[in-house]
Amino acid sequence: MMYHLPFMTGTYTTAPGLTPLRAGQKIFDIDEHYDEYIDNKNRCREEDITKYYCESNFKDNTRKAVTNFLWTRINAEFPGKFSIGDFDHLVSQLQEDVAVVQLEGEKDWLTAIHLCSPNHWDPRTKIGRPFDGIHIPVPGIERTVRNYPVMLKMIVEKEVFTRFAWGIATDTRLNHHPEPRPGYDPMQWRGRRMADENTEFFVRVERQNLIGLKDVNAFIFTIRTYFYKVAEFGAEEKTTLAKAINSMTAASLEYKGMTGLKTELLSFLAK
Repeated sequence: MMYHLPFMTGTYTTAPGLTPLRAGQKIFDIDEHYDEYIDNKNRCREEDITKYYCESNFKDNTRKAVTNFLWTRINAEFPGKFSIGDFDHLVSQLQEDVAVVQLEGEKDWLTAIHLCSPNHWDPRTKIGRPFDGIHIPVPGIERTVRNYPVMLKMIVEKEVFTRFAWGIATDTRLNHHPEPRPGYDPMQWRGRRMADENTEFFVRVERQNLIGLKDVNAFIFTIRTYFYKVAEFGAEEKTTLAKAINSMTAASLEYKGMTGLKTELLSFLAK
């Protein structure tokens, strides 16, 4: 099992943290939880796929370039595992969620997103918007927003970058869309709460890859979600996680849904 523990720096940050993909490293990941991820995507489709899959001025040449890249890459990394098809069909076979950002002159916008594992945000409120409009609610991201046009152009020009994001969860449900599925209690659906003294803590990590498509002035953004049970961490991981949590501002804790969890979580980590 591959572990991704970005909190091991001991400091919470919203900096891009882009690292070039290492030679031989895969963009996509298939593990023992594959069926669970695909089942989640199927349930999203049965419920209402327009809650999770959105487009805005998705240009034909960009759509073709994205589809061609996805098929070529996943077939190279996992020969014979997937069947060819359009953007929706290909992403529906992956554990990753996938977004596409289009650049045109001085403009940029989220042109397509297939997000069946949303981490407390609604893709319908982000589609068609520029980078700064999407990310401005994130506390501490002001510096990145000021310099983002240069960063996006660099991503388009280069090949593949990887970055990580993390937060705390109290369940391992992939779908935390802000709008509950029909029949769910909104409070239970929301998660990130102390239900009782037996509440478990998990670090929810996203491995994100950014793949430039220079010919169409766009890039692909993949999001793969992982869960790690805090109770299974060793002493070093628990100590460093506590340090990273203590480095968060009040605004960041609130944005990450951790305000009501911090005291109990730090107490658990100290045991």
